[in-house]
Amino acid sequence: MKQRLLFEGELSDPGLDEVLPKLISKAIETEQDVFVRWNSATISVSPTSTVEELMAEYDEQLHVNAMYNRLKAPEDGRDKILYRITNGLGTFYVVSRTFDEAAELLQKRLNHSDYGYTSSREVKSIEVIAIEHFFNDKQAFSGDNDKLVVEG
Repeated sequence: MKQRLLFEGELSDPGLDEVLPKLISKAIETEQDVFVRWNSATISVSPTSTVEELMAEYDEQLHVNAMYNRLKAPEDGRDKILYRITNGLGTFYVVSRTFDEAAELLQKRLNHSDYGYTSSREVKSIEVIAIEHFFNDKQAFSGDNDKLVVEG
């Protein structure tokens, strides 16, 4: 098995176009390819690479990833949010797009089921538990609450 160098970009880093010349220098110095992972794209940097070639490869990978991830992104672009709703009947969990939609959905379900007294169905509190958030057609998991995964 061969050992390879992998560099990974972070949000605080300068742009990829600024980093690539340093990685090309590293490839020349080590006389072997190095790799960079940047925004879900992994690029092989060889001693003979140019910044222009690498940026073109990066753009192509982003395009392919976006096409693939678009299949999984919400159609209307809005986040799905898991809410904890408390009323006179207890605590309920609802996945919706907004506070109002969540409260309305719970109210409709309780009304349809004739569950409890009408006055007990009114929302007392509602809070966000988790969020399914997409950014550039990719699900983001970086926030404290950005850990919700919902199918369909």
